[in-house]
Amino acid sequence: MLWANSQENGERIRPASHAVGVCPLCCGPVIAVCGNKRIWHWRHSSDAQCPFSKNETPWHRGWKNQFPEKWQEIIRYDSLTKEKHIADVMTPQGFVLEFQHSPMPEEERISREKFHKTMAWVVDCSESKRDKTRLAKNRLTTLHLLKSGMHNCYLTRFNFEKELFRNEWLNSAVPVVFDYGQEFCLGDEEFKGRVVCLFPKQVNRFGVVLIIEKQRLIKQIQDNQWTFLTDSTIYNKVFDCLRQNGDIARNSDAEIKQRVVPVAPRKKEPKGGFVSQSSCPIKEPAQPHAPVVNNATWSERTFAKAGERVRLSLSNSWKRRK
Repeated sequence: MLWANSQENGERIRPASHAVGVCPLCCGPVIAVCGNKRIWHWRHSSDAQCPFSKNETPWHRGWKNQFPEKWQEIIRYDSLTKEKHIADVMTPQGFVLEFQHSPMPEEERISREKFHKTMAWVVDCSESKRDKTRLAKNRLTTLHLLKSGMHNCYLTRFNFEKELFRNEWLNSAVPVVFDYGQEFCLGDEEFKGRVVCLFPKQVNRFGVVLIIEKQRLIKQIQDNQWTFLTDSTIYNKVFDCLRQNGDIARNSDAEIKQRVVPVAPRKKEPKGGFVSQSSCPIKEPAQPHAPVVNNATWSERTFAKAGERVRLSLSNSWKRRK
């Protein structure tokens, strides 16, 4: 983490050489790591049980540093449930961005979404060759450009989102932004440096996907223009365009519902970690077979083979005579 509380006055401080701070979540001691290879940060002790003790990747810190320091790592506390979370980034208006690099259990995802409410996920796909290949391969047959004034808004149907994105994020109740890296482009140079935003609701069974420039998205959040991610504006525009284009009947009513995609439950591998059954099933180990031991001598085996050949020859000739 990039921020800790001072032991003296409780103020937020950056890591410095030989400095000791207090974790704002668990109130345990943290030490400053100030080297030449990594960004300076705070680290818990090896036996710490704090959920904020997990190591952050350069991808995490890169996204956080796109926003003002006073927006980063904000403590949020619910006085009713006594629940406490650290928002990776929170704007002054209360919009939260959570950055996720590693797989997350469904229970934890639901818990954070209920706690923050007005939020969006940003998922790291920059190091996943499988995620990039799946999106680039299936986008032409699955994503359909919405012919309207909405730039780079795409639609999917029949829950085809599962052909494009990771299963664990399909039923999220908030927008999910997939970051495939700065150099990744979807077959066309114009898509280079963009992120893919999957909206949580469907419009008359059409899924909504927005492909937007990463820096443009960041600038809109900085300028307090993030409401298009959380309100119903984009859904209403999509519905109007569908009626104008004849994709749905003109007299039909808008059906804006939360996406529900049946996803196979996740299992833990023997070594730990979560694996989706639908994408990578765990194979049962093969049962060892008892070895077949033949104690017959060489002459006995030779005569047995010759006898078998004679028997097959006679059987075939008898069938031909019939």
